[in-house]
Amino acid sequence: MRARQLDGLAYLNRLTRWSPAWKAGFALATLMVCLAGDCLVQALIGLWMGVWTVGYAGIPLKVYVRLLLLPAAFLAAGAPAFLLHVSAPGVAPGTAGAFLAAWTALGWEWSVSLQGLQAYGQAVLRAMAAVTCLYFLLLTCPVTDLVTLLRRWGVPAVLTDLLSWTYRFVFVLLEVSERRYVAMTARGGFPGGRRSLRDASRLAAHLLQDVKRQYHRSSLGLASRNDTGVFRVLPRSYCRPAPRYMMEAIAGLVVLALWVLWRG
Repeated sequence: MRARQLDGLAYLNRLTRWSPAWKAGFALATLMVCLAGDCLVQALIGLWMGVWTVGYAGIPLKVYVRLLLLPAAFLAAGAPAFLLHVSAPGVAPGTAGAFLAAWTALGWEWSVSLQGLQAYGQAVLRAMAAVTCLYFLLLTCPVTDLVTLLRRWGVPAVLTDLLSWTYRFVFVLLEVSERRYVAMTARGGFPGGRRSLRDASRLAAHLLQDVKRQYHRSSLGLASRNDTGVFRVLPRSYCRPAPRYMMEAIAGLVVLALWVLWRG
């Protein structure tokens, strides 16, 4: 999946003309309820945000699922830290009923605890639900709208400019790396084995030089246009969500918040 595709979805979805302040407020409020809620609330929020992102915004389900697989892979990589308990030989890992499995390997006692499994499940559910809230904002609100919103909220200009430049040079890096990779492959590069590692190191070295040259050109271009040091974008006109969507968002947040207070 390419960054250009995600950027295009942020500009072409059904909710792109909605006020970024409304979308940001809705996403952040849902995120706070998610962090304060239990597993049931987090599961409902994950499904609800999926309905908003895929059903209402029109983000393709295949793209949305592939994006969810990214944080899921990181959570899977951290599973051993939650599930495995390692102890020295002869040291009891715990009570017999607290462990689902135990074995000896490499001179150590290994075991999988029920408490670790529960903690891992809660961490995965909480993290994935929080990610769905952030994905709703990132996939429905272009970066330029987010930068404009942050400036309205009083975020220092140096931070918003840094965000804009970083966003800009992500695409520069992708474009330059793609051109370099195609050129090196056409000349017989990346055949496999050690030579592929050497070609990858050469590609990284050339990318650094190319990005530095592109930054220098961009700086000269801005200076020639009497740059004032503030990265500005053209403002866009926004519309308020339909009453039906506003009522659904408010009612859903109220119900979830009351559930959290009642269970808490």
